[in-house]
Amino acid sequence: MDADTLAPNTGDAKEKTQPPITGKRKRPHRIKWSDAVPRFAYGLVDPRDGIVRYIGVTSLTLKKREAGHVAEANRHDGAQRPKNDWVRKLLADGIRPMAVLIESIPPGSDWQDVERRLISYYRAGSGLRLLNNGRGGSGPEGCVLSLETRSKMSASRKGKKRPPHVVEAVRLGQIGRTASPEARAKMRAAKLGKRQSPETIAKRAAKATGRKRSEETCRNISESLRGKTHSAETRAKLSAAHKGRPWSEPQRLAYLARKTRCQQNG
Repeated sequence: MDADTLAPNTGDAKEKTQPPITGKRKRPHRIKWSDAVPRFAYGLVDPRDGIVRYIGVTSLTLKKREAGHVAEANRHDGAQRPKNDWVRKLLADGIRPMAVLIESIPPGSDWQDVERRLISYYRAGSGLRLLNNGRGGSGPEGCVLSLETRSKMSASRKGKKRPPHVVEAVRLGQIGRTASPEARAKMRAAKLGKRQSPETIAKRAAKATGRKRSEETCRNISESLRGKTHSAETRAKLSAAHKGRPWSEPQRLAYLARKTRCQQNG
């Protein structure tokens, strides 16, 4: 069998019809992606040659899914870019891609396995002419972005700050999470020997200047350090790092305050 042509249909592509509306019209609702509904594995083809260029699975009618692909291409959606570029080229030539039924998937069946199998089959026969990014199924499994695409994505995000609600959501999502020993070892190895630039140090200093820790934070730091002593090697390094450096006025005042407290406590 020629892999460029459609595989034999295992069912008829029937248009889903809504029952006649009686009484008050209800608000339309989205169709949930549930395992209890039948699905259709389809191929997007160029009507001029009938070659399958994209494999998908849907629970909608083929006409609705076909219209969805056209709408995605007109929005210049970044996802599934090769497929959307191909659809736009067809539209520029006055041609609409056609969704054709390949296989009917009964309710409860593993539609992801069917999609992967069909993508593998058509990719083996048509090579790079199949425009699916990944291997199929849920998620971008098997999708490898090109260096050009990654560079464009990076450039589009540079300089953009996250909205406050996104920052708060990320913060809440990190509460209570601790890195594994392996992750900490990797982070330590990645930063070992790297020195921060003077600009970074200046930014951190400016951000911390004038900021006071809460009593709870000071208490937590004090309790975590209680009973801990620096090793002789660490003390030697600290001494060498501070030799010849004049104290700033806040440091000098803090030292005098600690000295005064020690003298008062005997």
